[in-house]
Amino acid sequence: MESIYKYKDYRAYIKDYYENAVAQNMRFSLRSFASKLGLNVSNLTRILKGERNISETTAKRFTCIFKLHDRESQYFLLLVHYNQARTQEDKQLFYEQIRLFRKTRLRNLGPEYDEYFSQWYNVALRELINILPAKLNSTEIAKLLQPSPKPNDIRKSLNLLIRLGLIKKHEDGTLALSEKFVSTPDEWTSTTIHSFQIGMAELGKEALNRFPKNERNISTFTLSLSSQGFGRVAEAVRRFQQEIADIANSDQNPDRVYELNCQFFPLSKPCREHS
Repeated sequence: MESIYKYKDYRAYIKDYYENAVAQNMRFSLRSFASKLGLNVSNLTRILKGERNISETTAKRFTCIFKLHDRESQYFLLLVHYNQARTQEDKQLFYEQIRLFRKTRLRNLGPEYDEYFSQWYNVALRELINILPAKLNSTEIAKLLQPSPKPNDIRKSLNLLIRLGLIKKHEDGTLALSEKFVSTPDEWTSTTIHSFQIGMAELGKEALNRFPKNERNISTFTLSLSSQGFGRVAEAVRRFQQEIADIANSDQNPDRVYELNCQFFPLSKPCREHS
């Protein structure tokens, strides 16, 4: 099947999935497809004909059956919102998000990249490669990072990035990124990733004293929400992250590496448990 990112109509993707499934398994039918979705054949037929919309819950069932990764699932849900938008304003809003998704593609890193996340400066160095003005030695590169690692650690980090295929070395000795953006799938719960996130949170804490206020942007926001509200905020954060990636992707003259940490967590237990 074609990549989901080539679709602008979720119904077209569903139809292509169904036709592909039937071609691979003659026993696969519209009835069995509907049964997996918790729908009857009549409702599924109406959905495919555009006579019936689907809820977000049903849309998520589709993504499970399609075995879409997290970002692909987000894109499918965006298609649902876009195709089912009731106003032109909403349609334009969702179309813009679709455009950003299709423009900014991320390379997902699997568990084999644990070593990459074992030190914060591996990640920072990879990003720094994107903006280095010239071929610098390890000592000069170390001085650019804040806090500064040891030059020997930089040498090891460069070798690691080359070995993992995250950066490439040209014949003249200059370095370049293999991919502009990389990320980890949401389902990857490596302890290395947890340690990396803790380390970045620590650097964020230290940034309060390390950098003047005009060089950082740190804020907090405490609020009360329902579980539904939590889900809406989490989705808004994902959209925000995608927008930030698009800004970075289109920035013409980057000259500094920044870290943006997103933290959204409970400060209490649900009160309904004690009502």
